[in-house]
Amino acid sequence: MHLENHRVKKVVPVLYILVLLFGAIYYFFSEIYDFSIGFDLATSLFLLSILILIHKYFLFFKYDSGSNALIFKNSGLFLSNVLEYRTKNLSIEKGKLIKFKVTSFLIGYKLRLTYKQNFQLQTKTFLFSFVNKKRIRDLKYSLTKALENK
Repeated sequence: MHLENHRVKKVVPVLYILVLLFGAIYYFFSEIYDFSIGFDLATSLFLLSILILIHKYFLFFKYDSGSNALIFKNSGLFLSNVLEYRTKNLSIEKGKLIKFKVTSFLIGYKLRLTYKQNFQLQTKTFLFSFVNKKRIRDLKYSLTKALENK
């Protein structure tokens, strides 16, 4: 099975631009109409928190289980064509996967994997968004099959 949230690559840069554009327009009008300091600070903190949420949770996610290995990749999207940053790669044999858990939260999903490496249990977490529920069911089914076929 192959899973990739390629829609994120199109949406996230637009979200960055919209938030920055809204901030610039707000700054322009606040200079003209002289808004109060408290409202200005609250709006700035709100825009900053939206940028942080986009940066932290809207990541590119790729999963492939076509061969004897399970391959997971998580990477950032801002400047992703120029820099390869915040990248998490994991390639494990299907028999070394111990357990997994997919958790849904407000803006995406979290995949927590526990696997055996060098006779020790390791845990790795992947965040992703913009994946529909059918693809999540397929991901769970594929990982369950990998657990059963040890």
